[in-house]
Amino acid sequence: MKKIFFLLIICITFIIKIGAQPAYTDYKPNYKKWNTRYILDKIEYTKTRTIFHFRYITSSQFGETITFHGANNPDHWCLENIDNPTEVYHMIEIRNLARSGRIVYSILPNDKIATFSSNGQKSETFICEVHFPRLPKTLKRANFLEGYAAKHLTNHFHCLNVRIKTFDDPENGNKQDMYNRITDFEDRIKKEDQSPPSLLDLFFPPQPPVVVRPKPPIINPRPKPPVIIVKPKPKPPVVIVKPKPEPPKPDLSGAQAQGGEVDERK
Repeated sequence: MKKIFFLLIICITFIIKIGAQPAYTDYKPNYKKWNTRYILDKIEYTKTRTIFHFRYITSSQFGETITFHGANNPDHWCLENIDNPTEVYHMIEIRNLARSGRIVYSILPNDKIATFSSNGQKSETFICEVHFPRLPKTLKRANFLEGYAAKHLTNHFHCLNVRIKTFDDPENGNKQDMYNRITDFEDRIKKEDQSPPSLLDLFFPPQPPVVVRPKPPIINPRPKPPVIIVKPKPKPPVVIVKPKPEPPKPDLSGAQAQGGEVDERK
């Protein structure tokens, strides 16, 4: 009996360890992007949430409008499963939204759109935490999209083909790897902004990037069902049954008048 109880405890402990998801951090996120002025600092996996740490540096060449969308707005961040695009995970909230090192919103209200204007005279850094529910182990790759309907727009903060790593992935890195990535990113942006303009730029100053908005798909109307004309069934012909003529009666007037008999054999 004691052996059975001891084995039962071992089995339960083993099942709990397998089912429990450990907390860990990916300090070297792997992904693709359309814009060079933002990065993912790290992806944090807690016991109940998955947190994407986002960083963006504004351009000093022209003014910008930067927006962050609460969870109840259409352009809020979401995760699209690349292997199953119908599977989408929506963010819970944005936390610790900061501008140039100063916290603007510790928690951005879900109904709010935070809008910031840049005068273009200096680069400013925006950082925030985008919180999602803890992702399932079956999710391997995802598109980090700023608005599911805007997935094809190049002026949105999209990170494509993000690897969702496990706790024992050798590419998770460490804090020093994260600091090195952020430093290299900021140095490159600073160098680009401080580089002297070329002769071509003097005559043709750079313009804001042109956003190519894809044409909406042409949806063919549903074909109308064919009109089926139901012909009435022909009525059966009316058959008129004529009565059979009665046989002629013998003329008995002459014989009866004389009191004689009628010979019916004739």
